[in-house]
Amino acid sequence: MVISARRPAENEPVRVLVVGVGHLGKNHARVYTELDDVVLEGVLDSSPDQAREIGEKLGVPYFSELTPELLSRIHAASIVTPTPTHAEVASRFIE
Repeated sequence: MVISARRPAENEPVRVLVVGVGHLGKNHARVYTELDDVVLEGVLDSSPDQAREIGEKLGVPYFSELTPELLSRIHAASIVTPTPTHAEVASRFIE
């Protein structure tokens, strides 16, 4: 699964997915909800309970796995997983 280099249209908001919603990731997600011209499409975490907790708190969809449908909806991903996992996680978003 990969995401293409799709950019938002001129007046379209940037659609973001936050991957990893532990201590730092939940703050990334919160900040995205406060930004103009950004839509938080959802949060994703390997822990379904953690994803649900943060998704419900912020009023956004939550996921425990990346799907082609989810990839097709986003322009960017904020990867906030443990540092040693960044390359592996990011590779799923790079075409």
